[in-house]
Amino acid sequence: MLEFCIPIIFMYIINQAYSFVDNVIVATYVNERALAILSSCMSVINVGFSLTSGIGSAASLLVSRHVGAKEYDKLPRILRDAVIVGLMLSALIVTFFFLFTRPLLSVIHTPAEIVNETTILVYIYTLS
Repeated sequence: MLEFCIPIIFMYIINQAYSFVDNVIVATYVNERALAILSSCMSVINVGFSLTSGIGSAASLLVSRHVGAKEYDKLPRILRDAVIVGLMLSALIVTFFFLFTRPLLSVIHTPAEIVNETTILVYIYTLS
C-alpha cells in the first residue's frame, strides 16, 4: 500500500518546496507585507489544492482498479466521468473561492490591512 502513497507524498513535497522557495524569493527581494500576503493566500489556496489532489487520487484509484481487473471496456466511461466530475468540481472550487475567500481569510486571522491584496492574489491563483 505504501507504494501507492509515494507519488502523493512526492507531490506534496514538491508543492512544499515550491512554496518555500517562493517565500524565500518574496522575503528576499520584495518586503514583509508581500510575504504576509503570499503566506495568507497560500493558506487558502492549499484548501483547493488538497481537494483537487483528492479528486485526482480517487480517479486514479478507479482507473487502476479496472486496469488491474482487466476490465478495459469500462475505462472510457470511467475516464469520461472523471473528466466531467473534475470539471464540475473545478467550477465549484472557483465559485467557492470567489464567494468565500474573505470569510476564509477572516477565519485564519489575516490582518485587515492585507485582506484586499490577499483576496486579489487568491483570485489570480484560482483563475490560473
